[in-house]
Amino acid sequence: MKNFLLVVPRFARVGGFYNFPLGLAYISSSLKSKGFNVHCLNLCHSDEPLETIIGRWIKDKKIDVLGTGGMSQNWDVISAVLNAAKSTKPDIVTVVGGAIVVSDPELALKTMKIDFGVIGEGEATMVELASYLCRNEDPRSIDGIAYLDKDKNKVVVNRNRARISNLDELPFPDYEGFEFGQWKTLIRFSGNYDTLNKYDDLNYVQMLGSRSCPFSCTFCYHHMGQKYSERSLDSIFKEIDYLVEKHKVNFFYFLDELLSANPARLMEFARRIKNYPIHGWAGSFRVTDTTVERLKILKNSKLALMGYGIENINDSILKSMNKRITKSEIERALKAHHEVGLFCTGNIILGDPAETKETLKSSIDYWLSHPEYNLNLIFLMPIPDSKIYKYALEKNLIKDKLKHIRDGFPMVNLTEIKDKEFYKFQSQIIWMKHKYQQIREGELMGVKKDGMYKDKKRYLVSIKCPFCGHTTEHLTLEDDNSWFYTSLCDSCASISKIKSIKVFSENKNLLKRRLNYLSMFLMSYFARFKFYRDNRVAIIKIFRKIKSPIGFLVGLRKKIPA
Repeated sequence: MKNFLLVVPRFARVGGFYNFPLGLAYISSSLKSKGFNVHCLNLCHSDEPLETIIGRWIKDKKIDVLGTGGMSQNWDVISAVLNAAKSTKPDIVTVVGGAIVVSDPELALKTMKIDFGVIGEGEATMVELASYLCRNEDPRSIDGIAYLDKDKNKVVVNRNRARISNLDELPFPDYEGFEFGQWKTLIRFSGNYDTLNKYDDLNYVQMLGSRSCPFSCTFCYHHMGQKYSERSLDSIFKEIDYLVEKHKVNFFYFLDELLSANPARLMEFARRIKNYPIHGWAGSFRVTDTTVERLKILKNSKLALMGYGIENINDSILKSMNKRITKSEIERALKAHHEVGLFCTGNIILGDPAETKETLKSSIDYWLSHPEYNLNLIFLMPIPDSKIYKYALEKNLIKDKLKHIRDGFPMVNLTEIKDKEFYKFQSQIIWMKHKYQQIREGELMGVKKDGMYKDKKRYLVSIKCPFCGHTTEHLTLEDDNSWFYTSLCDSCASISKIKSIKVFSENKNLLKRRLNYLSMFLMSYFARFKFYRDNRVAIIKIFRKIKSPIGFLVGLRKKIPA
């Protein structure tokens, strides 16, 4: 029997928030349920050098096969895991799954130290692959894998494995194996969701109730395939019962690409979840699946926050994106959620090939005039193997696929707008977002110290909402870097802002604030220039290296009295 090591790459520094590795956790529980010797290592909870910690685990546990994976944007951290493993034990078998392989098997296998790539859903594939390896048999006939041929110059992709027909048959993710107990509180004060900071006893979890999405938007990519599949509600609630009883979980975030695909099922879920002793739950919705009546039922079931797949507010762009929704449907949904008082987020994506100067201006104007909807302006990122990505390759707008991935899918001008004008728009929008230009200013009603959270002071801040006049109390940590503090109204669910120096007046690090403000201005301005765009990652790394000593030399950490 061979020994398997499943490794979560270093997605975040120790104490930083990251998405729980559900994919690896499902693989782990599937392998363990079949009797394989599986060890789990989560590098996000260790600051030890990779070569040291991975090398020690491989030697101490006598590891034969190392498995890892993730999204394409995790290229460097996944590569680091594979390099450390191969340097310790050159003949170790490495297996990688997730979008990083599925989106471009040839690039991944020829560039990274991968022996086998898993294509699509990995549970059954990994069990079969593990069985072959334990019997010392050639596994290259297995469905759903990719590998280099014997000459190491051609990538072979076997036929697709059939999708799992019954998701209920899968064991629950291996929460214990990946240090879930340490992870479940990291969301607190992470900046991800202001609405969750008010809970002192928050125990958060991410779950999946379905896989893939029944729609095919041009900017999206489904690494598990296009076919949408659901778990039964009985299966979901068995997992919820386990997490509540075993891990005291009180907030459930569903990572389903589309939670509202089946409205009747969603209403039944709401009926069942509302009686649980939890703080709330959250997920992603389609604007055509919500009404005021449904939203009221969902709010009564402790739905705390929701994400809408909006993407644009111009019908021409929505059509080009293959969104199959209209501006009027979007506006109806946004008005409904605001009427009900549910916290909602959504993106307006700029830069579709059909984009014009007129549609850009229209999107910006809409964003500026509707701060109550908590919308975010972002630019289109060509994600590997999406329709937009393929379009960019055809137009020769992405010249180096690996650099594009390692740079985090930087925006490219897919429109007919001239580059100079387009990137000027981008520069202006980055700056407006940094200034929270569309967010209205609230009124500070009071601030008082409320103990400590880890090594930082904690405050109870009261803000009067500029929309409805309701005063909301927030728990927050002292922040001496950002220019603004944001507040989420617990009545109308709108976000307002207030200058941080008003909130944390006893510790106003003015020089550091102004340095950060200046740096963001420069970064946003430089976005208009091709040299900066082509070398953005390297320039930011250099800037961060010189920023710290400059801060030290000018005494930026000194407290400046009010």
